[in-house]
Amino acid sequence: MKDTVVSISDHDSIFVSIPSSAEQQIVGRMGPAIRLPGGNIAVLDVQNIEFIEFRPDGQVVRRLSIHGEGPGEFTQIDRINVDNHGNLYFGGFYNRKLAVYDEGMECISQIQFNNNSRIGPLRFYPDSDSSIVIMSMVYDLPDSGGMEIGLHSVAADPEVIYRRRMAQLDPYGDYQSSTGMACCVGLDGRIYTADFSADEYRIICYSLRGDSLFSFGMPYEPVRMPKEEIEDMRERARRHWISRTGTSHGFEWEPPQYYRAIVGLAVDGEGCVWARGNETTLEWDVFSSQGELLYHCDFLEPTWQECDGWAISINRFGILAYPVNPEEHQLIYILQ
Repeated sequence: MKDTVVSISDHDSIFVSIPSSAEQQIVGRMGPAIRLPGGNIAVLDVQNIEFIEFRPDGQVVRRLSIHGEGPGEFTQIDRINVDNHGNLYFGGFYNRKLAVYDEGMECISQIQFNNNSRIGPLRFYPDSDSSIVIMSMVYDLPDSGGMEIGLHSVAADPEVIYRRRMAQLDPYGDYQSSTGMACCVGLDGRIYTADFSADEYRIICYSLRGDSLFSFGMPYEPVRMPKEEIEDMRERARRHWISRTGTSHGFEWEPPQYYRAIVGLAVDGEGCVWARGNETTLEWDVFSSQGELLYHCDFLEPTWQECDGWAISINRFGILAYPVNPEEHQLIYILQ
């Protein structure tokens, strides 16, 4: 294993919003951003339910409203992805819908999740053969619920299930956090998954058809959360309980005590697998497609920007970073 540490920092940046001047705002409320084939940048405006494409110099190339209730339209949207052909994939979890648009911005297909036993999409990853790997919430009512990663084509029911984790339903939603997973799709169509675990750092690789090929990881020592963070989680959950029930009576939830070893997976343009560590860091471990550790990577965020945190977007076309809820100047940083 290599101990090389590589830092990525901002090579360039573009403005996507100027909060102090509403008439000059380009984006109402910025959602996810991704790099597109050819180098442009796609941004979801989750307030106006709109797709906006920027050149790297910040000029708007095109924009499209996908607000509505018809085919390929949304009243709520939270995810975007792109495939090698430039087809765009939009998802809205609360709309239970995933829509695919071609390069001409025509809706060419959609998947609607109408069955309460499978609700999605939480995440989705276009595959090399025009199928889509989708992470969904699944339920075996009235007893259990959890997460599932499967291969879909045109239906909400998967053709292949790579991994499913289930737990007893509970009033606090612990079954969701205890069955959570990260996922990404390699350049060769292989599927990589990692459980949200506080005890183990392990990534499993599957073939497109669902065969478990190998697993890899690193030695891991659980990292305990600070007491203040645990108490803050408990208090937020208590307030949520009161807002739902009108009383604190019966509230007995205990927060997790340890950070998760892996909270995100991604694949870059060279086929390397990036695994993000616990939620408090912007550090990644970078592996070859065969699971060899290549180097560790950290993001040197701009120190002048006041914000609640940073989102890092990694795909085969590039790496972006953008501040979450910035005090001012919503920027997207192009990293290298």
